[in-house]
Amino acid sequence: QAVAAGMVQAARLGTALGITPAGTETAVADLLAALGLPVEIPCSQAHYAAAVGLDKKGAGENISLIVLEELGKAAAHRMTKTALLEELA
Repeated sequence: QAVAAGMVQAARLGTALGITPAGTETAVADLLAALGLPVEIPCSQAHYAAAVGLDKKGAGENISLIVLEELGKAAAHRMTKTALLEELA
């Protein structure tokens, strides 16, 4: 279930970064909600920071995120962990 909510968060982040088309977050959230899956991650900023620090896709100060370039087309996007946490705040 956490994966479903993570998909919504990834769409939100991708849109904020200008990679994911506007409206994708809503489309993903609506579909997941219709399936009875969670669309929000109940997580504090401190927990996000701890998780980002442990993520296996992170090397040093950078992390690779998977974001949607369009529905059905995902791509890796590299950014600093600090920039990621600022976007999530």
